[in-house]
Amino acid sequence: MGISVYLSKPCMELRTSYLDFYQEWIHSGEDIVPWVVEKEPTDFAGMLQFLTNCPEFLFLNQR
Repeated sequence: MGISVYLSKPCMELRTSYLDFYQEWIHSGEDIVPWVVEKEPTDFAGMLQFLTNCPEFLFLNQR
């Protein structure tokens, strides 16, 4: 049986999971890729607004 993977639209409901993911990546010392993950998520609502206004994100919403 295969594993299902899907892309989630950023939202406040995923805040805790995202912050955990972000801190784990920071502590690993690995390069942060893609570029959008480098955005500091302390102001999570502000980050969501940034993503909503990002041209790349707007393109994804059209699909």
